[in-house]
Amino acid sequence: PTSILTTGAAYVELIMVSSNSTIDRRDSASLDHWNRNTHMYGRDFELSSLSAAFSRTIARYATDAKSEVVLVSGMSGTGKTFFVKNGMAEIMSSSSGFYASGKCAQLEQNHPYSCVVDLFTSLCNRVSEEEKEMPSCKIRSGIRQSLQADDCFILSGLIPKIGEMLDLSTTSTTDSQNNENLHSSGKEQHACVLRSLRRFVRAVASWGTVVLFLDDLQWIDEASLDLIQLLVLDDHLKGFLLIGTYRDNEVGPGHILVECFKKFEAEAVNMTQIYLGHLQKTHVIDIVADMLRISHKKAEPLAKFVHKHTDGHALFVCRLLEYLREKKFLKLNHSQWEWDLGRIEAAGVPNTLDGVLADEMIRMPETAQDFLKTAAAIGLFFDDFTIDLILSSLEQDSRAWSESKRENALQETLQCSMERGFIQSTGDGSHQFNHDRMWQASYNLTPEKEREVLHLQIGRRLLRTLRQRGETYQSKNKNGGKNSDSSGKRSAMRRKRKSDAEFRTRQLFVTVDQLNRGRELIVDPNEREDLISLNIDAANAAIRSSAFHPAIRYLKSGITILPENNWMTQYKLSLKLFCTLANVASSIGNYDIMNECVDQVLQNGENIIDKFEAYHTLIKSLTFRKHPDEAIGTALSVLDQLGYSLKWSKADVRLVTFQIRRLMKNQTKESIMALPDMTDEWRLKAMCVMAEMLGTTYGSRPDLFTLLCCKISRWSIKYGVSKSSIQAFTGMAQLNIIPNRDDEMCQTSLALLERFDAKGLEPLLLMLIYGYIQHRTTLIHDCLEPLSKGFTLGTQIGMIEHAGYNCSLLCSYAFFSGERLDRVESKMYKFLLWMDEYKFSGNTRKSNLIFSQAVQCLQGKARTPFTLEGTFVIDLNEMIDKAKGNNLLKCTLDTCRLELYYLFHQYKEAGTVLENALDIIKLRPGHFSAIRFTFYECLASIQLAKTSKNKAWATRASNAKSKFFKWAKLGNVNCDHMVSLIEAETAAMEGAIDKAATMYNDITIDSKDIPYLQDRALAYERAGLFFKEIKSDVIAKQHFNKAQQYYADWGAKAKKIHALQQACYNADITQAIAV
Repeated sequence: PTSILTTGAAYVELIMVSSNSTIDRRDSASLDHWNRNTHMYGRDFELSSLSAAFSRTIARYATDAKSEVVLVSGMSGTGKTFFVKNGMAEIMSSSSGFYASGKCAQLEQNHPYSCVVDLFTSLCNRVSEEEKEMPSCKIRSGIRQSLQADDCFILSGLIPKIGEMLDLSTTSTTDSQNNENLHSSGKEQHACVLRSLRRFVRAVASWGTVVLFLDDLQWIDEASLDLIQLLVLDDHLKGFLLIGTYRDNEVGPGHILVECFKKFEAEAVNMTQIYLGHLQKTHVIDIVADMLRISHKKAEPLAKFVHKHTDGHALFVCRLLEYLREKKFLKLNHSQWEWDLGRIEAAGVPNTLDGVLADEMIRMPETAQDFLKTAAAIGLFFDDFTIDLILSSLEQDSRAWSESKRENALQETLQCSMERGFIQSTGDGSHQFNHDRMWQASYNLTPEKEREVLHLQIGRRLLRTLRQRGETYQSKNKNGGKNSDSSGKRSAMRRKRKSDAEFRTRQLFVTVDQLNRGRELIVDPNEREDLISLNIDAANAAIRSSAFHPAIRYLKSGITILPENNWMTQYKLSLKLFCTLANVASSIGNYDIMNECVDQVLQNGENIIDKFEAYHTLIKSLTFRKHPDEAIGTALSVLDQLGYSLKWSKADVRLVTFQIRRLMKNQTKESIMALPDMTDEWRLKAMCVMAEMLGTTYGSRPDLFTLLCCKISRWSIKYGVSKSSIQAFTGMAQLNIIPNRDDEMCQTSLALLERFDAKGLEPLLLMLIYGYIQHRTTLIHDCLEPLSKGFTLGTQIGMIEHAGYNCSLLCSYAFFSGERLDRVESKMYKFLLWMDEYKFSGNTRKSNLIFSQAVQCLQGKARTPFTLEGTFVIDLNEMIDKAKGNNLLKCTLDTCRLELYYLFHQYKEAGTVLENALDIIKLRPGHFSAIRFTFYECLASIQLAKTSKNKAWATRASNAKSKFFKWAKLGNVNCDHMVSLIEAETAAMEGAIDKAATMYNDITIDSKDIPYLQDRALAYERAGLFFKEIKSDVIAKQHFNKAQQYYADWGAKAKKIHALQQACYNADITQAIAV
């Protein structure tokens, strides 16, 4: 074997090459005298800085110090990549851990998460290697157990290597996930991907230090940068070190990296900045002496020339020495290297690194040069398919090469390129350029004027091949499975189809990128139109990968290809481009682009049908940005243009309610499911707009909400069902418009959900059914699991807002259900962390804070148990101010305050809450908190009527009882025990002592039938207070003891002490609790 110099940078590295090298063998003997040692020159101080950062990372396991980031900067060719790789190899040689690397490529910024996929594929490979070395550790199974179900769902689709390593099933999840991405906002879906990746890194870090190295950050894409920031700023991620390299001369004030670095500084992240400059003269002397195995004194003249000629540029130094050897300026004479410095200086040695590299390439075979030119036009990386395509471009005289000739050509060109140090194999059938300067030099072989031509030729060839492969795939897919008689074969086929689909998607990005670079040369209108469609296809593929920024770039490229009079000549394509771009821009919060695109469509659209998608995007964005009045106003305007104007006076609402009740008399779930699909396009779009308004009008405009539910349901029965019917039938059940048929309406909605395959609506539907309807016929306990499913599913498919609603209901209903308070507290804290992770700041999070504080008050963890103030609600008055004008938040606040005031006998304060309360039944129809509020409204009003002799309280108690008894009469199983207690309290207030005593005894005897611990405890406590008042002290104390027991079982320490205080006849609550 012989050896050649393959890289310089800050190292001198020699590798072995095979004996069939195309290098001139006449000087092979001299090659054996090149030093084969790999060594780092002039980087001792920098290496110590890198080592110190790694040591701090290990120490962080036991501290709360911020994350470590090492940023290595310098010009191209100064050895940044090899400094990190070889430096970390040396540092981690004596430490366990997981090192992974990825590279940001200049021509792949449009490829979704390209560097992230490379990085995490590398990390998976390292994890697998570590487990092979220590098989008893079971690292992979441990990582899988640390991940949530939605993480497995997302990661296995995004990064196939993770699914392979953890043996995750991806047979159906990826496709369904891709379909659901369009149901959620881009921000939400992108956040899901990032959080899942972060949890994966956390899981790996629990087994050892994780070092992630990203090369060439100056070319990083926005999505990958978001991940970097999330990992670095994660206080819960211990043992994590991020290393990044970038060209400082290419990162200016407006670069996205600069803002990232500023954020790190603001968060006090430990950033180690390492600058790699050019080598000093002494270092070049060391390199020459070591390479030629001569003394430093003898090496000094040649080294001075090399240093002066290269200015100490590391890569240039090494390539220049190789150039001098190949040009015979360095000769081996009796095992000693000799040279003539005057001859070298007179020979006109290239003055630049690019010149040296160009000279090397010119001396390569013509086919190898063509290979490098074409490969460089594609990018830093290319796979075997692309290589085969390149070789096909080298065929001469239009005569197809045989397979054997093609294979030989492949081996020869690859071998030559690898021996010259331009190309290296990545080990998975793909190849890459050894250095971006070598890629640049190869790219420069093509004159600038000819590059667009080259890109266009490559793009056309790729497109032709891609379409041929697509036809073959479709043919095989149609016949697939006919001969598969086992699940194993079917699974293998599914994996093959999935792999083929992933390949076609990657090639689609490469193809469109090439065609876009040569688009100015395309003059054929049909080909330009085809390219616009391809950009739309690439954008949709990017959207399915949650890569919304590349999608926007593809759509913008499509727009630039449109002719000047595009709305006249390319109307349909223009409409599709601008509508899609508006939707994607809105999904990531880029409302400027969205507004521009919406304006284009509204100004140029020929009719309301064509303008509808733009209007729909606008309505959704206004709803998402919490502009309900504008959203409703825009929606009503669209309905007017569609010819379906809405009026919602009380008379209109009564009329439409009467109509739907009459219409539903003869309808069943089965008959509704037998209805045809809605086909009237105009009415279908009107229903879509009305369905979009449901979320905005609930709670804020209840009359309009009722009208919309009835209108959509009526149209569904008369003209056909659609996806909009799902929410409408659920809304009717929520409002109890069709008495005693709520469950049937819910089942109808679920059946329609399956019929229309509307998986994106499932989290919303689970929230509505089990948060607002099902508790009328089912115990509140039984609603918790479906709400938990809604939360998980919403997180999986990126419906973060709906996941948050399910989460909020899950926490409040766990509190209402009488579940032990310590478990409720743990659950609420977990979900608060989740909300903070996704940056929730609205009612969903505030409601969770209020219920969390109520739990702490009952547990005795607050200063006063009846004041809703402490860890989670730091200032009650501030929270009350926030609730002004926020009806839903005020309802939550009033519910918790009323319950605490009543439980701790602060009846005056309870009366103040009631006097200022809103109509919770009207504002939160179907919500279980309306039942709990009305329950305590009855009890507090009875107590106030009894103690104040104010008839207004007796009237209020009577009105509240009427509402409550109506629910019980309708069969609400959660109300029966509450009715009994209200009746007993009423009898006591009216002075019917014997009747009240009998009722209290009945309640306590049947207490085991009361489904909720807190209500069981309350029944005994109120009975104890009654018997205490009529001087039956023995019975009173028995009831108080039972109350204490149940309050203790619930985990309400403060309330247990309060019950003890009642039994002890001690009026000082605060003192009793303190004891």
